[in-house]
Amino acid sequence: MNPWGKQVAGRMAVSMGGVQALWNPRGRSWQLNLIRDSQDPERGPGQGGRPVGLKAAEATVELPHAVVEPHPDAEALAALVIVRPWIGKRLVVRRGVSPAFAALVFRTFGIELSPVDDNLMPRAPGASPVLSYSAGFDSSAASVLLPEAPHLYHLRADHPKFPGDPAYQSLALARMAAAAGAHRRDVRIIRADFEHLVDPYPSLPHWFGFAVGALLMSEELDAGAIALGGTLETWYMDMGRKWTGSPPIGLGIDPLPEMVGMPIMRPTAGLTEITTLRISTESELSGLARSCVRGSGASPCHVCSKCIRKDLIAATVTGQSVGQLDHLDPQGAGWKAIIGGARPLYMQAQFEYCLARYTSPSAALDELRAELAPNPVDTEWLDKAHRPAIGNFVPLRWQHVIQQRIGSLVEWMTPKDEAAMASFDRTTPAAT
Repeated sequence: MNPWGKQVAGRMAVSMGGVQALWNPRGRSWQLNLIRDSQDPERGPGQGGRPVGLKAAEATVELPHAVVEPHPDAEALAALVIVRPWIGKRLVVRRGVSPAFAALVFRTFGIELSPVDDNLMPRAPGASPVLSYSAGFDSSAASVLLPEAPHLYHLRADHPKFPGDPAYQSLALARMAAAAGAHRRDVRIIRADFEHLVDPYPSLPHWFGFAVGALLMSEELDAGAIALGGTLETWYMDMGRKWTGSPPIGLGIDPLPEMVGMPIMRPTAGLTEITTLRISTESELSGLARSCVRGSGASPCHVCSKCIRKDLIAATVTGQSVGQLDHLDPQGAGWKAIIGGARPLYMQAQFEYCLARYTSPSAALDELRAELAPNPVDTEWLDKAHRPAIGNFVPLRWQHVIQQRIGSLVEWMTPKDEAAMASFDRTTPAAT
């Protein structure tokens, strides 16, 4: 029996216009039908704020099995993050939402959400964090910290209307994610095709779209938080270029999942890419992490800029030579993106850390090492964890256990380490 009721569904017909985003659940399959008003924009801000167009009016999210319908607020949020770019001023959903949630959506996005059920209370938080699991190194480190949490893998499925859209190695990554089930992980695969709505493809309509499965399964999982990956270089630095200080906490969409009882948790926000990769490779999930969505089903491409960085970190952390790095193609697109890109480098702190420690011969790496002149003392702090991130990014009820688990795996930064991190800045040329 649905505990939330449908007593206000009839108000849909009295809509004052706007986008209608209506879920049609049929067992495990949830189809979202989008009906636009003539006043709604054909292009709007998508992932990263870039303008995107709309290619189709329906999308499907396939859950592992049929579930109890979520709280109407959680269901509405799942629709909102899929159709956000194409909403003008109003969004109409299938079931009445709570007045508090509707008010927060208006404050956050300036969107009038209807219908509203004046008798509905917001969803209370559940008891369990749910991990949005990508099978990448940061996500695998989060899994080590939250092994008991349900792991939801968002599989980028094909859309029936666009069979020619480029394919990514989602199935390969899904197999890696599922393999974590052999290590006492509760892994669920969510198939979703709404990325194909976005023109140009591929891109999420909103970055929080990968959490749609968690929102739709929130009652099934007794969800009390959505745990994500992400590292210190993202949240406390300008992508490894310089220390920026206070992270943007509670901004953007963050208040909305909190309103539906699923605040965002970032257990690895105080860990660097060096430490998340070390935690992953030294855990029972070793060999089950991959960050690249290109390449083949069997392996990542090893030539894109992300692969080069991750391979370099892995070689440095494990002390093992990586052949792809020793024979790095100076004409390869990934290397050209690094060596010919803007300075300072994207994630320069990691490059300095690795180039100061990785000694296997490589003409290409030697060239970059000569340019950056890395000093290992400048990057010692990347081996450690930033304790304040626990208070900033983990809900209070889970702070103690996350702090305890990180402390058992990684050293905490000393005041000297914190000072070195805070002074790291490669955006200002050194005085000569």
